[in-house]
Amino acid sequence: MAEEARVLEQHHAVAGPGEQLTLSGQMTTRMALVRKLTDIVVLPLGKISSNERSFAADILIRTLLNVDAAARGEVAHRLAGITDIPRHLQRFLMTSDIEIARPMLETRTHVPETMLMEAAECSRAHRQIIMRRDDVTSAVADVLIGHGEADIMRRLLDKHEVHLSDQAMTTIIHKSRTDEHLREPLLRRLELRPDQAFVMYWWMNTTQRKHLFKRFMTDRSVIQEAMHELFVVTFTSDNPDKVVKASLKLIDRRHRPRGRNGEMVTMDIVQKTLTAARCQPTHEFAHAVGLLAGVSTDTAEMVLFDVTGVSFAIICKSIGLSRSSFREVISDSRFADEGSSAILTEDQIEELVGIFDSIARDFSRTILRYWDWKTDMFVIGEEQLAQNGQSDVHKTYFGEL
Repeated sequence: MAEEARVLEQHHAVAGPGEQLTLSGQMTTRMALVRKLTDIVVLPLGKISSNERSFAADILIRTLLNVDAAARGEVAHRLAGITDIPRHLQRFLMTSDIEIARPMLETRTHVPETMLMEAAECSRAHRQIIMRRDDVTSAVADVLIGHGEADIMRRLLDKHEVHLSDQAMTTIIHKSRTDEHLREPLLRRLELRPDQAFVMYWWMNTTQRKHLFKRFMTDRSVIQEAMHELFVVTFTSDNPDKVVKASLKLIDRRHRPRGRNGEMVTMDIVQKTLTAARCQPTHEFAHAVGLLAGVSTDTAEMVLFDVTGVSFAIICKSIGLSRSSFREVISDSRFADEGSSAILTEDQIEELVGIFDSIARDFSRTILRYWDWKTDMFVIGEEQLAQNGQSDVHKTYFGEL
């Protein structure tokens, strides 16, 4: 570097007093100024002070604003491999049009984080180069991902050395609803939380769902044991704290199907209701299934309208259906319309029974609570349930069936 600067200094020395400045070919005085200022900027610290270098950079930037893109590109190529150049000059070049910024973004190895963040805001072309760099940080990734470009998201998901923030993960998860290529890489990210994964569940295929179950299998025994005394106090109290009671329901070990007024419902009625609801997934049946499972009608509807049957297997396990009863429910298609997805082949039945067997009941309750989290925000009290038109549902589906 020192030798290169020495040669440059000798070759491009500024003309002294009385000397005639010679221009060759089409070179203009403006371009001559640009090149000489560039020569000065690249001089080593031993030859020029940092203040004088910064002053030269100020003039160079001012001049570059008044030359064509080809001239600015020439300077960018010249400075791309130089380690020590003033930051404001580097920023000017990196945030210029992509053909000028490209050599700087592709070549420079030590770029301040904030400068990359600013450059990432310039254009999609800037972001496509930056995403391939080895020095992408969480903050830079946030800016890149914030523009919602799926190809850039996929590239960053494969950079496991880059920690993705919650904001970035949320943005990618939202995008994965319409872009299936993001789902597998998301499942491999350590930053993915269970609540985020179970939101993604609804647009995953069966194989991805199995992966999700395997990765986020949860044993709640420690929490349940720690809450034992609170369970006793809360559920034997005449006036329990509603927030505490709702929270304890989220981690309860067992769920017993109950009717509108809290009465026990027999497993025979449970099985008949689930059989009919699977084949005719109406809003009314979803309401009844929600009562049985202790979840909202919205969650029950998502389960019943999931044509894969995987969600139905989970809710049946959580309610306490036996293996043989579950097989009977998914094999019985008397109430299904012709051509309905509720009419399953033997292979499909065996696949769902296998999923039913692979999920512990306690874990199925955890899954159900994650699905229901957005609507069961701690204070859906029994009085509210009684006001939602459930008396007719109870009479129709828990009575007549």
